[in-house]
Amino acid sequence: MELRQQFTNLTLSEESNAGFDEVARQWLDSVRHTMKPASILRREASIQWTDRLGGRGPLFHQGPRTAP
Repeated sequence: MELRQQFTNLTLSEESNAGFDEVARQWLDSVRHTMKPASILRREASIQWTDRLGGRGPLFHQGPRTAP
């Protein structure tokens, strides 16, 4: 498939504004069946800590980057 055609197939949806926490939990749900219980607990803890550190915003930066 030509790249131009692939771009025209893309659509924006409500999910495009999902934060890290939402995306991480969806990912974890999709791979949970392949993980050991301890691995699942570690991933859940990591998601919680990332959320506490400010992971609730959009997953990707959508504005111009500025140097600190």
